[in-house]
Amino acid sequence: MSLKEVVWTAKAFKDLVSIYNLIAQDSIPAAKKVVNSILDREEQLKSQPTSGTIQRGLKLKKEYRFLIQNHYKIIYREGKTNIYVIKVFDTRQNPKKINR
Repeated sequence: MSLKEVVWTAKAFKDLVSIYNLIAQDSIPAAKKVVNSILDREEQLKSQPTSGTIQRGLKLKKEYRFLIQNHYKIIYREGKTNIYVIKVFDTRQNPKKINR
């Protein structure tokens, strides 16, 4: 079985930039550490794409899963040839914001 490539959508990448910028206001090293820890979950997604919990309540038609890293929910779906990360959500926010 060949490993699928992880593709970060523009929205997910924007989420990572926002997370970095927010944390970097207090500490650039901490911001790098948090974002890198999120990006490091790619290896798990490649080798075990169904290891995440099924995400319920999204206003989307396909099945999505998520992994938790620190306080961040990494929401993704498995395609035929790639794994698509669609959102990185801070779980300390109001859960109703996840559909934005």
